[in-house]
Amino acid sequence: MPMTMPRLVRAERPLCSSRAQKATRMAENNVIAGVLRLSSIIQDRKRQGDLTRDFWGNWLADALEFDDDAWRENQDLPGGGVRLMDSAVRLVPLLLGISLVLSHLTGIRTCGASPPAGQSGTIAGQVRFLGTVPPPKTIMTSDGQVISELELVVEPQTQGLRYVVAVLENAPVQPRLSRAPAVLVDQREMMFDPPVVAVQHGQAVRFENNDNCNHSVIATSPNTENQFSLFVTASQPYERVFEPQKQPIEIGCSLHAWMKAWIFVVPHPWFAVTDAKGRFKLENVPPGRWKLLLRHPQTGKQERHEIEVRAGATTTLNLDWKSVKN
Repeated sequence: MPMTMPRLVRAERPLCSSRAQKATRMAENNVIAGVLRLSSIIQDRKRQGDLTRDFWGNWLADALEFDDDAWRENQDLPGGGVRLMDSAVRLVPLLLGISLVLSHLTGIRTCGASPPAGQSGTIAGQVRFLGTVPPPKTIMTSDGQVISELELVVEPQTQGLRYVVAVLENAPVQPRLSRAPAVLVDQREMMFDPPVVAVQHGQAVRFENNDNCNHSVIATSPNTENQFSLFVTASQPYERVFEPQKQPIEIGCSLHAWMKAWIFVVPHPWFAVTDAKGRFKLENVPPGRWKLLLRHPQTGKQERHEIEVRAGATTTLNLDWKSVKN
C-alpha cells in the first residue's frame, strides 16, 4: 500500500534577515531529506534482512542532523538562535512523519497494538461436544499399516472438543510479526500433527517429516501467494510465511490422500485453538464489542457470537455443541 507523507502547513513567521531565513530553510530541507533518506535505507535493510534494533539510533540521528554551517553562520545574528529554534518547533509534523515512516515500514506497533495489562480484557471459554462421537475411520495403507483417523477429538471426561479455532473477526489489523518462532506442523504416523494451527501474519509455519516414508506438502488456497507443492524429507524441513486470509489454508499430501491439516493466518493476535479439554483464551483484548468466530475446520461447523470486553475483566463463553452441522 502506498504511503502518504503528512501534509506540512507552514506557520507564519516574523520578518528576519535573509541569512536567518536561508539557515531556517536549510534546516527544514535537511530534515525532509532525512525522512526520505531514512525511508529508503529502511526499505533496503528490510530486503537484505539486516534491520536490527541497534540500527535505529545511528541512522535516526544521522537523518535528523542539521547543517552545522547554517548554525555557525547565524550564531552572530540577533535572535538567530531563537529563529532556528522556532523553525524546529514548526518541524514537529516532520517528526511525526518519521514515526509514521517507522511504523509503516518496520511493523513497530505504535497504534492499534495490544493495550497494556489492566487496560485490556480476556475472553475465555470452553467448547464441548455433547452429541454422539463418530467412530474413527480405519485406513489401510499400501504397505499394510492400519491408521485410525478421528474427525472429532473429544476428551471423555470433560467432553471438550479439540481443534476449534476462536478468532475475533472485526479486530483491527496489526503490523506483521517479525522474528517470531515458527509453529511446527509435523508429519508423523502418516498424519499431520497437529492438524489445526493458527498463526499471526508474519509467523512462519515449519513443516517436518518424521516418518520413515516420503511425504509431500500441498497448500490449497484462493490466494496464489499461499499455494505451493513440494516434498518434505527428514533432512529437509520447509518453512513458509503465509498471507492472511479469512478461510483456513488447507494442507494435504499428494502421496496419502487422507492426510489433512488446516492453517489459519490471522492479521492480529486475538485468536486461539482449543486444547485437549476444549478450552480457549484470548488475552490482552482491547475493550469494546467484538464478533467472535468459532470454527471447527475438519467438519466446517462454525458459530459467531457478539462479545463485550471490559478492561481488567474476563468475558466467559461456554458452548455445548450437539451436532457438527451448521
